[in-house]
Amino acid sequence: MSKELLAEKLKVARKFLGKDQQEMATLCGKAHRSWQRYEQGEGFPTGEVFELLTSLGFNAGWFFTDDVPMLIKDQGTTAGATGGGRGYKSAEPAAPYESRGNVEYVHIPRYEVSASADGGAIVHSEQVVDYLSFRADWVRSTLGVSVRDLALISVIGDSMEPSLSEGDVVLLDMTTTSVLDGSIYALQLNGGLLVKRIQRMLDGSLVVKSDNARYDTETVSEDKADRLKIIGRVVWVGRRL
Repeated sequence: MSKELLAEKLKVARKFLGKDQQEMATLCGKAHRSWQRYEQGEGFPTGEVFELLTSLGFNAGWFFTDDVPMLIKDQGTTAGATGGGRGYKSAEPAAPYESRGNVEYVHIPRYEVSASADGGAIVHSEQVVDYLSFRADWVRSTLGVSVRDLALISVIGDSMEPSLSEGDVVLLDMTTTSVLDGSIYALQLNGGLLVKRIQRMLDGSLVVKSDNARYDTETVSEDKADRLKIIGRVVWVGRRL
């Protein structure tokens, strides 16, 4: 067994989970320096560390060879993860980082759900259908959130044009669950998924706006505001030209 191979795979596993060395050491019940030594090939993790990694979905054999898949879920199956319920956070670890030259990228999952810019799309599935790559330094510096708190979904309808068009893919920051005036959010209401601009009024009511002037603005009174579940704030949009 190569210590260098093990050290590199421990580093990949940590980044896969979206954690820094201190967070990973705490998760494993180890000192920060101990995890640093693991990644430097100067120490060998205890059995408890591998048991924890296995419980998080990693295939223990992957740490020692390239002949087995990284994730237990991929052994004997095709790729594809199922979302873990509301908020579209996967029950599996976040998608892995990848280095291309001197640039590091992270793969963010795109879910098989659509947010309607009009009347509300019904959520039929929360399955991961593919991943999009983003520069890891942009995710860290601009968004400042863990990869596990990001998700991509599609937009249908034209009520948010010109800001969002049908077929656009939007990146959601799911750590944002409170209203920042003027921002665009993915919302869950009565089994449907909407993407709208929201403003909170002084009386506690919420104004739900469409950017397309052909659509009316709606006001949700304070006593009904809790019916709106904020899934996340739209922080990026990608579209086909």
